[in-house]
Amino acid sequence: MNGVSDDQYLPLIEYIKELRSTMIIIFIILFTAIFLIFPFSGTLIDIIWDDLIPQDVQMIVYSPLEWMVSRLTLTLAIALIVTIPVCIYESFLFMKMGLYPVERKFFLPVVPVSFIMSMVGASIAYFLVIPLIFNYMVL
Repeated sequence: MNGVSDDQYLPLIEYIKELRSTMIIIFIILFTAIFLIFPFSGTLIDIIWDDLIPQDVQMIVYSPLEWMVSRLTLTLAIALIVTIPVCIYESFLFMKMGLYPVERKFFLPVVPVSFIMSMVGASIAYFLVIPLIFNYMVL
């Protein structure tokens, strides 16, 4: 059976260590993004509220915990969106050892296109779908 040209046979423990280091890098970047985005989450909620909700509807917060959970949820969602390119790149580095050269050549153009398409989908959802749903639910 022919293997990948630069294929390395490593013990399972080595693969698990490599996976652990990849996950550590991803989590460090994710938590850094969370700490950088959280101070602006209140302003981001106001911007989203002004863009998507009709003017005559007021925001009502029943408890301080509800406001904090909303801010944390928005922060986590934005941090995950920001971290997606790093996740894709780190997963490619982890899988690169086991891929054939043809598969590597295919993987590299797919990554930017998939990221662009996910941003286009998120934009369509934010600017078209969510306002329609909120207008239907509020009115």
